[in-house]
Amino acid sequence: MTTSRNSLLIALRPKIGLATVPAWPVTKLAVEGHAYRPTGPEWSGFYDWLRSEEGTVLGVRYHSTEDTAFLLEEAKRLSYTSVGQHGDVCIFFGENRTFDPAQSEDQDFAYDQVFVATGMGSVICFSTENLSNDQVASIMRDRSILSIEASYGPSELPTESKTRYTE
Repeated sequence: MTTSRNSLLIALRPKIGLATVPAWPVTKLAVEGHAYRPTGPEWSGFYDWLRSEEGTVLGVRYHSTEDTAFLLEEAKRLSYTSVGQHGDVCIFFGENRTFDPAQSEDQDFAYDQVFVATGMGSVICFSTENLSNDQVASIMRDRSILSIEASYGPSELPTESKTRYTE
């Protein structure tokens, strides 16, 4: 597992967009030049990394809260998501959607901040501290990588540290 405070940024757009963020919490965020603002608390619900029987991370299941329930409606319009009946949405990184429930029960809640921008859809940052570096690299492989700018709050980085992070 990673020991740093990295996170995975997922942009809910017609085509999934991903980026890795080197620290959290993120206090200011711009994705592809568009400013996003946080909505709700830094912890906005539980999430499970969805894994195949072989342990490959196929996606993430996010359990929304009252503050973030709007994501369920947003996700219904996206081909790579599946909205459940219990306030949850599965976001898949590829075509394979066959996950092993026994290996997909993390109930992580370290960090899962939701960000919004008018007319641009939503973004969720998930802590990856319980994933290995190889698992994160596998998620990012052959995906649409976003250009982001972020500022971080209380963490290992100074409060007003700005990072331009493009992969």
